Amino acid sequence: MARLLDTVAVVTGAGRGIGREIALQQAREGATVAVLARTAREIEQTASLIESEGGRAIAVTTDVTEYSAVESSFARIASELGPIDILVNNHGSFQAFGPIWECDPVAWW
Repeated sequence: MARLLDTVAVVTGAGRGIGREIALQQAREGATVAVLARTAREIEQTASLIESEGGRAIAVTTDVTEYSAVESSFARIASELGPIDILVNNHGSFQAFGPIWECDPVAWW
C-alpha cells in the first residue's frame, strides 16, 4: 500500500521502541520520513532500516525540549524534504495531558 505516497512525515522519539515502529510504518505506507531524537546513533539506525526497505528518510538529531532546536530542525526538514504533512509527537513528558489546544504551552514544552 502507498496511502501516504508524496507526503512528508516527522516522527519524534523515533530512535527506538514505539517511535521507531511508527516511523517504519509511515515509510511502508509511502511517506518520506524525518526521524528525530537526541541520540544520533539510534535515529541513524532507524533511517537506515527505512532505506533498507526502499523508503526515504533523514535522521535529524534534535532535543524537542529546546524551542530553537525544534525550529532549526523543522526548517531543515522543510528545506530538504518539502512541506511537512504529518507530525507524530511520540517524544514527550508526563506533565501535560489532554488535547494540545487545552494544554499549558509551558508545561507542554
